[in-house]
Amino acid sequence: MKIDIITGSRAEYGIMRNLIKEMSKDDEIDIRIVVTGMHLEEKYGMTINDIINDGHLVEYKVQSKMEGTSSINTLDSIEATFRGFKNLYTSIEKPDAVVILGDRYEIFAAASVCAFLLIPIIHIHGGEKTEGNYDEFIRHSITKLSTLHFTASDEFRNRVIQLGEQPFNVHNVGALGVENVLSSSLIGAPQLSDKYNINLEKGKYFVVAFHPETLSEDKLYNSNLLKALLSFKDRYKFILIGANSDTGSDIVMKNVENFINEVGDKGSKLLLSVPTLYYHSLIANSAMLIGNSSSGLIEVPALDRPTVNIGDRQKGRLQGNSVFNCKNLEKDIIRSIEDALLFDDKIVNPYQGITPTKSIIEIIKSAKLSVHKKFYDLEVKDEK
Repeated sequence: MKIDIITGSRAEYGIMRNLIKEMSKDDEIDIRIVVTGMHLEEKYGMTINDIINDGHLVEYKVQSKMEGTSSINTLDSIEATFRGFKNLYTSIEKPDAVVILGDRYEIFAAASVCAFLLIPIIHIHGGEKTEGNYDEFIRHSITKLSTLHFTASDEFRNRVIQLGEQPFNVHNVGALGVENVLSSSLIGAPQLSDKYNINLEKGKYFVVAFHPETLSEDKLYNSNLLKALLSFKDRYKFILIGANSDTGSDIVMKNVENFINEVGDKGSKLLLSVPTLYYHSLIANSAMLIGNSSSGLIEVPALDRPTVNIGDRQKGRLQGNSVFNCKNLEKDIIRSIEDALLFDDKIVNPYQGITPTKSIIEIIKSAKLSVHKKFYDLEVKDEK
């Protein structure tokens, strides 16, 4: 079985990292890795090198030409990615299926091409809700383009079925990211301090990961978050993670640069891109994650750390008891950080499965992959 794995960002590669490793060992599966999106952009850390450093061969590269972060730039990038995948899959031997994860626009472009060229799509992390971002409609669109689905909870499985997908093709396996965390040997604060050239004490710094809300009329971005962090600068240091290539991310990054200039390099550090193991290790040794990254709801609870989740980017997404939600207002953010610092309950993570990687591989090998789908109808009760 020939399977192409398409990856466009550091985050989604990190989630699939162990799955890719195990699939490459399986004698029944012949994988090719196709890289696109942020992986090929210097401004986002040229994270194709993370894949290569993991010992994988990158068979093909598809440029997304991320030349800006306006809505028009995003459409230009989708167009370039669509054209790139069209040229790729009309010039090489097509795979039996492709594996994609999530909801980013370059992945949507790749999925659209595969659907038109009758290449079955295996989609991971469908059925979730993120009401403050483009990801919401992109994710559900990818679901309708896909044949086989792996979700992270029963709630998400039900939602994919609600979209008309046949139940026998929709499998709740739990979150790969949680499995990755639980199977990792994390790195300690002293080693992290040496690597990133900033003195980090366990529990004495915040990890901050904030991305734009692309469906929001409110253009505050991370300005209120950074103002709130100044209230803690005498007690904590800050590790700030670079924003994704979403609309408005240039503004987010400019604000971060100004913040670091104000706080100084002894109290703060900007990391444009962080390999998965180091990202998880930074959070595990921190006081908490602050921002609006999906990792705060999925992986961070498995690291036994709380999350302060700001604004609507993750609105509607399933979450456990260690997530503190707040509005994108300075006072609300400060209050939630203080509440999270006092949190000491047993963490419950709704995304934890049993053996996601093993389950996905076994199901793929036994599945009948076809682009021909019959819509699964649910009984609709009229509300009166």
